[in-house]
Amino acid sequence: MKEVLFTITGTAGTAAWAAGPWALFQGGSPMRKTSRCGLLDADSIEQQRQVYAWIEPKIWGNLSNWLIRQRMVMTLLGVPRPQVKLIDDSYPGGLGSYVKDKLRHVMSELPAAENYFWRVYLTGSYTMSCCPNYLRAENQSTLASRADRVRTHTRSISDFLRENPGTYTHYVLLDHQDWLAWHDPAALREEWELILANSRPGTRILMRSAALEMDFIPGDITARLRFFPERTEPLHRLDRVGTYGSMTFAEVL
Repeated sequence: MKEVLFTITGTAGTAAWAAGPWALFQGGSPMRKTSRCGLLDADSIEQQRQVYAWIEPKIWGNLSNWLIRQRMVMTLLGVPRPQVKLIDDSYPGGLGSYVKDKLRHVMSELPAAENYFWRVYLTGSYTMSCCPNYLRAENQSTLASRADRVRTHTRSISDFLRENPGTYTHYVLLDHQDWLAWHDPAALREEWELILANSRPGTRILMRSAALEMDFIPGDITARLRFFPERTEPLHRLDRVGTYGSMTFAEVL
């Protein structure tokens, strides 16, 4: 039976399978088994560092350096043009240095044996010991008993808040405001105004960005928020994805 890989069904997985840097981990590379297993099953961070130090100069050849500068490749990997611009404008050395530094950090400083994000990305599969908590057998009964608490909505945050006004206590915004800041600053402002109008003092907001600093949030909005860099900066360094420039946690004043 042909092996079905989770990630290859999407454009990011296809790009990972086909394009330069990931040729070491997938496809026909002669170093595939040694490099992949050595990283993902390392017994210690020090062993991981040694393996990656051996792999790194082999990853970044002329082809891979050229590929990461191509807009289409970054789009396939799920990095839109606004995020590429944020990185180029804010990171020393631009996109190329950003990608290399982020990959080096995640492969040298975080335990790969526990990193289910990169395991599924590099191999197309999880293991019983390295997978998200929602896939673990011991959590299935809890998930099944609470599934009816979840409601899904396919619309923008602004549209949802207009249609469902209320006092919300938590917002997880991920990184979509990178796109708004570039393409539609008016919509970015509207979203923040609706978030604040539908919050209370102490409402918590978590988000991330490709930028090193989220300086695209309007100043009059940030004046109504309290930020906690002393909490987010250490956590950001532990992010298993490892490809974002910053994480922000704020409370509404």
